[in-house]
Amino acid sequence: MLLLVSGNWHTISRMERELNRFASNNGVTMQLLEERLPDRGVTVQRKGVRVADIATLDGAFLTSARGIASVGAVDDVELTIDPDRMRRLEEAYAAVPWDPIEVGRTRSSTR
Repeated sequence: MLLLVSGNWHTISRMERELNRFASNNGVTMQLLEERLPDRGVTVQRKGVRVADIATLDGAFLTSARGIASVGAVDDVELTIDPDRMRRLEEAYAAVPWDPIEVGRTRSSTR
């Protein structure tokens, strides 16, 4: 069986590898969430996802440098978007302290 995803053809095993590759990435936003969510009573667990499992998920979200986004569907499989769950994710992300930036200090002024 072949799946057409974003204009590219994939076999099921290739698609499963791609999903698992994405699930194993440790982007900065995801790392920040994983550190903060347990303090809010949310259990964090990373595991691979098979294409056949997508329909059984309670929901999904993506993280990037731009923040957090809910996933409404993967191909033809619609996923539930739980507003309360998304709110908790957004609150956890908003609670991450900002790194201080020293204004007016340049490399040449540190010599």
